[in-house]
Amino acid sequence: MAPSSSTRPGLSNPRSIRSFVRRDSRMTSGQKKALEKYWTEYGIEAAGGRPDLDREFGRRAPRVLDIGSGMGDATVQLAANYPQFDWIAVEVHRPGVGNTLRLGAERRLSNLRVISEDIVTLLEHGGLDNAFDKVLILFPDPWPKKRHHKRRLVQPALVAQLARIVVDGGIVRIATDW
Repeated sequence: MAPSSSTRPGLSNPRSIRSFVRRDSRMTSGQKKALEKYWTEYGIEAAGGRPDLDREFGRRAPRVLDIGSGMGDATVQLAANYPQFDWIAVEVHRPGVGNTLRLGAERRLSNLRVISEDIVTLLEHGGLDNAFDKVLILFPDPWPKKRHHKRRLVQPALVAQLARIVVDGGIVRIATDW
């Protein structure tokens, strides 16, 4: 079942501070169709504990978690270029989730999955210890004003959570233009 604005996949634990705002109304008809058509093939429901990633991908390969994958262009390109890795895109922006699903399906990528959830909530839920060989956070919103610093994604608490989900010797790569 494709996620909807009233029932979204994953966890629904409320957070007091969010670094994002859901804007589902800006979803195109193509993105909506992709959510409906491809969610069962590419989507991972995050509720209920640790997803069985070996089962999701049908293999055991090094895994990359792309946090805040946006519209999915970069993640899909990386998954196509590096098929030896399994790629998991985590994104809260439902139009981006729909677009990622569409792009992945167009390329028939078997090494791509999508989680439609807030990464902070997902990590707080637990169950992903030592699950990833690499974590990417590419160009997160900088929230440059001091009063907005609490909304920044990259904070000490998140980094501590990332250390928990990356295997020993794994990589956390953060790129920003801020």
